[in-house]
Amino acid sequence: MNWLFDHFQFVIIVALAFASWVKHRADSRNAEQEERRAREEMAGDETGDETGFGPEEDWQVPPLEPAPEPLVRRAVPPPLMSEATPPPLHAEMSGIEAILQHQRDIEERLQRIQHTKATTTGNAAETRARIAAAGKPQKSLMPATTGLRGTLRNPGQTRRAIVLREILGPPVGLR
Repeated sequence: MNWLFDHFQFVIIVALAFASWVKHRADSRNAEQEERRAREEMAGDETGDETGFGPEEDWQVPPLEPAPEPLVRRAVPPPLMSEATPPPLHAEMSGIEAILQHQRDIEERLQRIQHTKATTTGNAAETRARIAAAGKPQKSLMPATTGLRGTLRNPGQTRRAIVLREILGPPVGLR
């Protein structure tokens, strides 16, 4: 990779030579196609036909195919739910009340599932204790010792001290 940057002039010269070759090749193809078209036009003029269709006996009008019928879109509204058919949930209630009742049923089932999961999984005692203590603030697992030793024993406080030193300390370039 360094060679490319050290010999940048050679790379440019090779790229220009390649681009010139590609352009020359494209120009020669275009010239050959134009020459071929000119020969075909000259051959058509020598027969004396001005139309270029050939003898009149061979010329026939192709039969026309019937056009397909145009597609017509008719706006058909979706079928409305008639009042005779009951709503799918709780037929005795109105639509909104049925939806609310359905949501309550789902919430009750979810609570039963959560309760069953908490009591039947492994370490159920820990799970119950964790659920009971969900609203209470957690106690620190480390002993509450004051001073530098207590601060350095707490991993969160240690991380905080390192970050504060990086922010408030001298820049790395001046250390």
